[in-house]
Formats: sequence, structure tokens, C-alpha cells
Amino acid sequence: MIAFQEQLEALDAEHKRNGESEVGNLLPLTGEIFVGFDGSNLDLSRLRGGGVDCKTDLAAIYIELFNRLRSAGLYFDPPANNTVSWALEVTGPNSTEALGGWNPDTRLFVLRSDLALSPEFTRDVVAHEMTHQIISQNPQPNDHDNGGHGERFFWVARLVAQVLDMPEPRLDTLPAWPTMDRPDGFYGPYVERRIDEESRDASGGR
Repeated sequence: MIAFQEQLEALDAEHKRNGESEVGNLLPLTGEIFVGFDGSNLDLSRLRGGGVDCKTDLAAIYIELFNRLRSAGLYFDPPANNTVSWALEVTGPNSTEALGGWNPDTRLFVLRSDLALSPEFTRDVVAHEMTHQIISQNPQPNDHDNGGHGERFFWVARLVAQVLDMPEPRLDTLPAWPTMDRPDGFYGPYVERRIDEESRDASGGR
């Protein structure tokens, strides 16, 4: 198996030779993942370590994925102060609501705290944001195509998926990889799949 870093460099070299993006026109999302829960009776006071009702340790999940990628030959720097954090709200580009975020300028890595009710969901969102982190550590001019989910994200996500045994990314749901590629019920009772009718109509029912 070719070392992970060598695969990443080979993909970048191939892109420079080809010039134009092969996946410039991404299909709109046909659905979205959302988290719904009533936290009034839950102990979320110690999210980082678990709490009574929440057993998700964000730091442990990040470290596991970080070490697996390093073992595959990909070396990148951890977040600021070697810390990953929960936040009540996370906003993405244009102040849109997001499940998680990686800021390459501040090197802050955050996830929405309600994701902590599903360790599997947390793990997948960490992998998605970690893919952005990898790309920002090895920057190229096309990194921000399609809102940061263009050709380069697609190819790096494929490499990450191979190492972490996650679903193969698909172009039509790339901004929500790998959450939209999981079967119904995968994340447990707190996470449901809801069809976004407007997006489905815009894509012709695909």
C-alpha cells in the first residue's frame, strides 16, 4: 500500500496536470441529517469525559482517528493547544448552521454538543472535519471549490475513508459525507434522516 502522504501528493500532481476539475458540477443534496433530542433530563455537564447520560469522549475519538491516519503515513499537526471542543452552536461559511468546524487560521476544532448523544455520529463528523484539516495543512488553489467540498475534498475523503473504514464518498452528498452514506438507524434513536423536499425537487427527484 502506498503511504498516505504519497497518495495525497500524487493526487495533487494529477490535478495540476489535468487542470480542469472533473467534478465541478456537484448535484444538490437530496436530504439532510439532523439531531433532535430533549436534553432537559440529561446530564451533559461533563461532555468531554462523558457525563452520566452521555458516554461520548470527543478527545478520545479524535485521538483514535488521528493515530490511525498517522499509522497510514499521513502526518499533520493537531489542533491548537492539542484540544478539541464542544460548542452549543457551530456556524459554517456565510453563517450557516453546521455540525462541526475546523478553522485553519485559529486552528480550532469544534463540534456541536448535541452530537455527543451519538458516538457514531460524533466519529463521522470528526472524520469529515479532519479531512478539511488535512487539506488545509497541504493547501492547493482549488481547496475552496464548491464551498470547500470540491474535487480535492472528494479525493482526500476517499483516502480517509479507506484508512478509517468509512463509506466511499459520493459526489451528490459530498458536503455531508459520511453521514449521508450511512444506513437508516446507524446513529441510534437520537438521529433521524429527514428528506429535504426543496433540494430533492431542485435535483429533479434524484
